[in-house]
Amino acid sequence: MKFFKKLLNYTSLILIGVYTLKLYIDGKLNFYIHPRYFDLSLFASIVLITVSLLWLVNTIFKYLTRDKSIKDQPNDSFIDNKFIFILIIPIIGIITPLGFIIAAIFVLIPWKNSKLDKFIDNNFLVSVVLIGIFTFSIFTAPKTLSTKTLEQRINNLNSFSGLNTRKSIDIFQLDSTQFSIGDWTREINMDGNLSKFEGKEVDLIGFVFKPSDLPSEYFLISRFAISCCVLDATPIGLTVKYETSDLYESDDWIQVKGKFQIENINGKEKLVIIPSSIEKTEIPNNPYIG
Repeated sequence: MKFFKKLLNYTSLILIGVYTLKLYIDGKLNFYIHPRYFDLSLFASIVLITVSLLWLVNTIFKYLTRDKSIKDQPNDSFIDNKFIFILIIPIIGIITPLGFIIAAIFVLIPWKNSKLDKFIDNNFLVSVVLIGIFTFSIFTAPKTLSTKTLEQRINNLNSFSGLNTRKSIDIFQLDSTQFSIGDWTREINMDGNLSKFEGKEVDLIGFVFKPSDLPSEYFLISRFAISCCVLDATPIGLTVKYETSDLYESDDWIQVKGKFQIENINGKEKLVIIPSSIEKTEIPNNPYIG
């Protein structure tokens, strides 16, 4: 029983590494983390796969060469090896979303003789679930954060400083279409003088979000801003006025060209994009604002 439990543990760890490596190769790792961490994640996934494979081979070798006359074999599981535990947990933290981290910790927790340890010893379910998750993930296309996540984080909408953004309206006055949603959000947050932005041209790509507190002819063109990974993603968005906004569904990715105009919405003055054109588009290679 312990032997098969170990096999499942190591297999689940290998699949975590393989999944991350596949995301890197397919250019989809930016669906989960900031590009600055790509090389670190690549290194972490290779280490995780290598270490887990070595322990898998070692476990199989010891099982095949064991002394069958001895019923109770010594427990040499790497789960009791503090060095390996300290090594693996940060790697998992670097390369996986929160749900996978929690699941992996359940497999790796080394509290010997604890209730959780006994549960894991007596149940293959934890490792089986992990294996199922990552096997499914490897063969399915990753998805970006959507309006469902935005709705959950609506209280943080546009609470974005954009410290990593180097553009400035003062520098690019002649071609404001170079600005992203993140650039505009940062500048508007820093300067409450809305008239400064009126008439500025925009050329933006984002997904449609329709907040319940906006009149039907308005919607937000939105993105998520991340500094590390999707766990810290902050929703950002700019208001678009379009009389036939029902042509676009929530989560549709669109390109909007137009100009800013100040309008009164629900008793407050807001900057609104009056579009000259709106076109549906594909999800960009980097769907998040850095």
